[in-house]
Amino acid sequence: MCTNSVVAEANLTLGGVHQMSRAVAWTRAEGAGVSVLAVGLGGDAGRRSKGGGGIKIFTFDHSYNLLCTEEGEAHKLTGWVSDLKFYDTPVDGGMFRLAAASHDNTIVIYDIDPDQFEIVSSPDKKNVITKHDAAVMHIDFSDDGHFLQSSDAAQNLTYHNLGGENFEHAMKKISSRETADFEWASWTSPLGWPVYGIWSDGPAEVDINACHRSPSGRFLAIGDAAGRLSLYNNPCPKKGAQGVCGTGHSGHVMNVRFASDTDEVLVTCGGNDRCIMRWGFSSQ
Repeated sequence: MCTNSVVAEANLTLGGVHQMSRAVAWTRAEGAGVSVLAVGLGGDAGRRSKGGGGIKIFTFDHSYNLLCTEEGEAHKLTGWVSDLKFYDTPVDGGMFRLAAASHDNTIVIYDIDPDQFEIVSSPDKKNVITKHDAAVMHIDFSDDGHFLQSSDAAQNLTYHNLGGENFEHAMKKISSRETADFEWASWTSPLGWPVYGIWSDGPAEVDINACHRSPSGRFLAIGDAAGRLSLYNNPCPKKGAQGVCGTGHSGHVMNVRFASDTDEVLVTCGGNDRCIMRWGFSSQ
């Protein structure tokens, strides 16, 4: 789930998606004069347990008119896509990057042409990270785009060095101490020092499915298995910290996101209740 500006209104009807849509990433490619939506797929529509994954790219003009779609064999994956993140500032070789986390325990790093905004690399041993032993659920780029953090379904948080022309450092082990001073372009992992306090021990403990840092960096939004939306100050390093809690979903919260341009609007996506809810939040 991703959020665009709450001011802009667009009716995006995306035809030709024949699989279940499981993750999205949105960015504006100012140089190319377009907006870009990447959709992560997983499982055949109507057949939940079958089918692999993939990525479909949609480009729009500034009036949100659909220009083109891109989907080829290069973007097919063996596992369902669980998370997507763009890094839309040129890095090594002048390319942008798109990272895809998958249920096959891997992360694929794609190079993106900043002029045409097309994927110019396909999965091979050089750009597929295989450190995890469980489905990779959340990924975030560092501010400079040279590192990636990822958390998996087994509650492991792992860091990856994306430096070098062929990602030759990606499989090297990096400790959390080495990344302590890193700034992150986004934060969606429920694991790590800044979000340690969102977890509770004892009978009050529930699984946390989603986390998102607000645009200003002041707040954290949390969606849990009890159907709650909780807000905390960022960072939140003290375990068992008390947050502001809101209820509305009748089942677990699958995902939560702040609007892209304000701390005062959030969107949550429910699981079994199949509801998407918009929340208002006063930061005063």
